[in-house]
Amino acid sequence: FTQRANGNFVFLDLGRGLVEVTQRGDVVRELPQGPSGGRLIHNDVVSTARNTLLFLADDWRTVHDTLVNGVAIWEWYPEAGSTAKRWSSFDNLDPTRDLGPRYRPDDWLHANSLSIGPRDNLLVSFHFLNQVISISGDYKSLEWRLGGIRATIPVDDRFSGQHNAQ
Repeated sequence: FTQRANGNFVFLDLGRGLVEVTQRGDVVRELPQGPSGGRLIHNDVVSTARNTLLFLADDWRTVHDTLVNGVAIWEWYPEAGSTAKRWSSFDNLDPTRDLGPRYRPDDWLHANSLSIGPRDNLLVSFHFLNQVISISGDYKSLEWRLGGIRATIPVDDRFSGQHNAQ
């Protein structure tokens, strides 16, 4: 969950999607889950300085005749009731080369946390790659890859299955 500037809380209900509630518990907005095999929201949501919400969701593509589930970062504009896809793992990572020890086509990366960094960059933890990445604030490039496969910042004392990178 996260808290917005207006004091409301937004949490993930796997069956419903993102739910915004007041401090009294009244539901004020919902962003429903996408259809099966579509934009399934999972694991993390963060509030931005722009009073929008960023969240992790499934991102399916066919790679060499195999359906692979990567991850996308979406932005929700609650007051406008709209969303925009901001980043896709398929545009920045290679599902044929960036394979960790727990790889499965139905869960290639297993992103488990999203955090906004000091330069509006995004930090994402990929559990199945044993890696944390930094995405530029304009969502167009990877700034670095900490640990894991093809790291730009290698880690001598390897970590595995990390969560909640900040």
